Amino acid sequence: KVYAAELGADWDVPLQPRVIKEGLFRNHGYARSTWKGHDAGLITSDQGAFAFTPPETPHGDWTIERFMDWQISDIAACDIDGDGELEYATIEPWHGQYFRIYKKVNGAFVRIWEHPEVADFYHVVINARLRGEHVFIGGCRRGSQQLFYVHARAGTPFALEAITLEDGVGPSNVAVLNQENRDVIVSANREKGEAALYFVTD
Repeated sequence: KVYAAELGADWDVPLQPRVIKEGLFRNHGYARSTWKGHDAGLITSDQGAFAFTPPETPHGDWTIERFMDWQISDIAACDIDGDGELEYATIEPWHGQYFRIYKKVNGAFVRIWEHPEVADFYHVVINARLRGEHVFIGGCRRGSQQLFYVHARAGTPFALEAITLEDGVGPSNVAVLNQENRDVIVSANREKGEAALYFVTD
């Protein structure tokens, strides 16, 4: 089940969650994004990827659309190629062995890139900006246990490439802080047993 609750200004008032969708098993992934011009939450599960668009009034009905119909663990979205449309990075299947990127072409989602390493337990997929460039950041807790980012390589023809930040760390969660003269990647390197900062400068 997926629940929603209004978070009011009075913190002493208990939340009143209500079910807005049932039947999504292992609904594990969440990413805040946009969908058809509106703020939305992307939720992934064994039943695929869904866009949850909130109602205009607190008690209105949510709009829920499935846009991918295969098993997905986690998802992130950004315009990585700069064409004005979002691309989607996924981990497949549940905590799975594939890190993939999709683009909508002629109304259907087409896989345009896949990380060359097939290893169990990909665990990180987020969208971020590094020095103003849209990227996906990923990580895996098995195999080479990489922390990496994917960006659009300059030049023609267009291509995506992965840049390894570090091997042997096995990240579980990542966040990015954008600062004036640098960006900071904060990584919980689960398999190495450390919290680490990676500094990205011009």
